[in-house]
Amino acid sequence: MSENNRCHEDDIVRKLSMENDFIKMKLMLEHGAVFHSGQESKPLDPATEHAFLQQVLAFEARQRKGAGMTVYEKLGCPGNIRRPADLTEEDLPNALKDLHVMLNEHGIHLSVLREDVGPREIYDFMTGEFMDVELNIHDSPGLHCFVYDAFHPKKRHENERTALEYCIRLILRKKNLQHMFPPGRPVKLNGHEGLTEQALRKRIHEFKSRYRDIVSIAAQTTGTIVTEDNCRVTGTHTTGFCEETKCSIVRGQWLVEFRRDPENDWLLTNIQIGGVAI
Repeated sequence: MSENNRCHEDDIVRKLSMENDFIKMKLMLEHGAVFHSGQESKPLDPATEHAFLQQVLAFEARQRKGAGMTVYEKLGCPGNIRRPADLTEEDLPNALKDLHVMLNEHGIHLSVLREDVGPREIYDFMTGEFMDVELNIHDSPGLHCFVYDAFHPKKRHENERTALEYCIRLILRKKNLQHMFPPGRPVKLNGHEGLTEQALRKRIHEFKSRYRDIVSIAAQTTGTIVTEDNCRVTGTHTTGFCEETKCSIVRGQWLVEFRRDPENDWLLTNIQIGGVAI
C-alpha cells in the first residue's frame, strides 16, 4: 500500500471518529444516552461504530415522528363519528359498536372493567377525551390497548376493595400478612390507638397465633361514604375460629376508615372488627 493511500485511509478514519464523537455528544445532550469508553472490552472500529450510531439516529427520528400521534389522527381524522348529542338511547348501542370496530381496525382497543359505567358515558369518553390520547409507538405488534378505568378510576371502588381484600379478609385468616394494606400514622385497631405499622403488624400476628386456624366464611361491604379527605367503608363478616379443642363461628360488623394525605393517596387510619378480640 502506498503512503498516499495509507494517509487517505487514516484521514477517513479520523473524520469518522470525529463525526462519531459529535453524534454521541448529541445523543447524550438530547436523549441522556450513556457511552462507555471501551477500556474493558475491544472498542468498535470507527466504521462499525458509525453504522451503529446512524441506526440509533434513525430510531430517534422515527420516535419523534410518531410520538405526537393521537387516537383521532391514527383513525385518519374521520368526520363521520356521530356526536353524542345526536344519538337517541336506541341509536347508542349501534353507534358504540361501530366506534369500537373503527378503533379495532386501526389496532386500538379500549376495555372497561367497571360495572357502573353506562354506554352513554363510554361513548362520551370515546368521542371526546379519548380522541386526544397520544399513542405509544413502542406498543407491539402495532396494538394500542387502553382501559377506561385508568382514565377515570373510582376512588370509592378502590377503597372498598382495599378495605375488604387487603384489610378485613387479610386479618381474618390464618396466613400471615403478605400484602400489607397502606397504613397511616398512627392507626387505630379496635380498642388500640396510636399504633405504628410495626405495632399494628405485631398485634395482628399475636391475634392470629392464638388460633389453630381462622377461616373467612363470608365478608362483604354494606356501605361507603366519601367526603373530601375522608372515606368510611362498612361491612359484615362471618368468620370461623378454631382452637386446639373447639371451633366457633363469629358474626359481626366491621368498619375501615381512610384519610387522604398531601400526596393524594388514601391511607388506612381506623380498623374496627366486631366480635373479634384483637
